[in-house]
Amino acid sequence: MTNTYAPEPDAVPGSRPAAVTQTQPRRPAFFRSATWRAFGYHGVTLLLAPFALAYAVTTVSLGASLLVTVVGLVIVAAMVVAGRYWGTVNRSLTASLLGRHIDAPPPFTPRRGFFGFLWSGLADTAGWRAIAHMVVSFVTSVTAAVLSITFLVTGLGCMTHWYWSQWLPATQASDGSWHRGSMIAPDVFVEGFWWQAAYVGVGVLMTFVLWPAINNGSARLQAALTAALLGPTAAQVRVRDLEASRSSSVTTADAPAGQDRTGSTRRNAGAAGCHCHEARGCPGPPLRR
Repeated sequence: MTNTYAPEPDAVPGSRPAAVTQTQPRRPAFFRSATWRAFGYHGVTLLLAPFALAYAVTTVSLGASLLVTVVGLVIVAAMVVAGRYWGTVNRSLTASLLGRHIDAPPPFTPRRGFFGFLWSGLADTAGWRAIAHMVVSFVTSVTAAVLSITFLVTGLGCMTHWYWSQWLPATQASDGSWHRGSMIAPDVFVEGFWWQAAYVGVGVLMTFVLWPAINNGSARLQAALTAALLGPTAAQVRVRDLEASRSSSVTTADAPAGQDRTGSTRRNAGAAGCHCHEARGCPGPPLRR
């Protein structure tokens, strides 16, 4: 028996048939690595947020108290410029844990002289935006981390309540009876099969549905805040694109001119060599014209 293969109408003669790609079903959000990276991002930002807020408050308070002195202005200008490093740290965290790359703003280029640096530092837009991010991100980081941790721990606790509730201290109801389950209302205890099954259902809902949505949604909100305050502005992006297009145009225009100059130099050298052989009677063979 002979097996023949008839190519599809759209197939190119001489090419192999296209491989059939099978789309694998996506795993639930709870089991994805991106969800747990976002959870780690919330933990790291929760630890950094108090230090960032203290830095921002110190910068503003020093600027207000030492505004009348030149030394105070220099300290404030230096702290504003140093606030750029906060942006570097946050952009790195966002790229490594959330998978979102954010371009850095243009580098700080101070003017010449003492007062040039002073006014450049005080007018550094990227530094002030980083300080604003320190204040705003304190609220968003604490809120996101508390919500994420609360929903995860509560969901896991509800799912396993049937097991660890046996070690709870006994509680006496108003009728004198003793109970070991969690009391969710006056004289209402989570005991028995149906109460425990309801608690498991609530735990599954919070752990596998609500927690990933809140965890990942708050992480996207944090990334959007980082891009808005720690990335380049729209005007800076337009300037960068114009400079890139201008440099590309100059490079393209210089390439043919350089080739013409090289060819002209070689032709002049050949002509000079030919005249040398004719005038001096050099023993070598004359160059071809």
